[in-house]
Amino acid sequence: INPEFFKVLRSKCPQGGDVNVRIPLDWESQFVFDDQIFRNIQNGKGVILSDSVLYQDNNMKKIIDSYVRTNQSSKANFAVDFARAMVKMGAIGVKIGVEGEIRRICNATN
Repeated sequence: INPEFFKVLRSKCPQGGDVNVRIPLDWESQFVFDDQIFRNIQNGKGVILSDSVLYQDNNMKKIIDSYVRTNQSSKANFAVDFARAMVKMGAIGVKIGVEGEIRRICNATN
């Protein structure tokens, strides 16, 4: 994580601080649908650990870098890929009742 950005986060979320304080995941353009979150990740300014770790993986790094190119084609690719991902997520389905479970450990089934 970018050391200067870390200082900003620490000032907004101090240990033992107000649990109601919220930090936007895309803190530079939180009200605009754009590729800024990927630029933040490139610059070491991912708000959550999982975002920051993405850029350490070479395959994900290539994808992130491709989305933040300044040409219109890369912006269009991001929009199409995002839409496809939302459709795929919508098709996952939710298990309810006895079919579903709340995991005690996120990365392991009970």
